[in-house]
Amino acid sequence: MGEPFEVLKKTVEEELKRLATKEQDDAKDVDKLLKEAADLEKKNNPSSDEKKRLGDIRKTLQSILNSCQADARGACNRINQVLKTKVPDDQKSIPIWQKGMEKWYRDRIEKEPGFDLGHGIKLKGDMSIKDKQATLSVSGHF
Repeated sequence: MGEPFEVLKKTVEEELKRLATKEQDDAKDVDKLLKEAADLEKKNNPSSDEKKRLGDIRKTLQSILNSCQADARGACNRINQVLKTKVPDDQKSIPIWQKGMEKWYRDRIEKEPGFDLGHGIKLKGDMSIKDKQATLSVSGHF
C-alpha cells in the first residue's frame, strides 16, 4: 500500500484545504447577507425596495451555494483521478485499501454534522475504493 496510499491521503488533504480556503471568502459574504436578510425580515411593513433587496439576497445566497457545490465537484474530480491512477486493480489489495482509506476519508470529512467550511456551509463525502470513486457534496442552511 505504502506510497500510493500516502499520495492519495495527501491529495485529499490538499483538496480539502484548498476547498475550505476558497469557501471562507464566500462564507464571509454569506454572514453579511444573512444578517441583512434577518434585519429586513424583522420589518412589519417592508417597502417594495426592501422586498426586492430580500429577494436579491436570497438569489445571491443560492448563487454562492451553487458556486461552493461546483468547487466541491472540481475537488472530487481531482480526488477521483488520483483514485483511478493510484488504487491497484489487484482484488487482493482492495480490502487493504478499503480498510485504510474509507474510514479515514469519512472521519476526515464527516465530522458530525459534516466538515464545516464556515458560516453554515457544510461538506459531506464518501469513498468507495472498490469503485475508485469519491463523493463530495456541499450544503448550506440559509
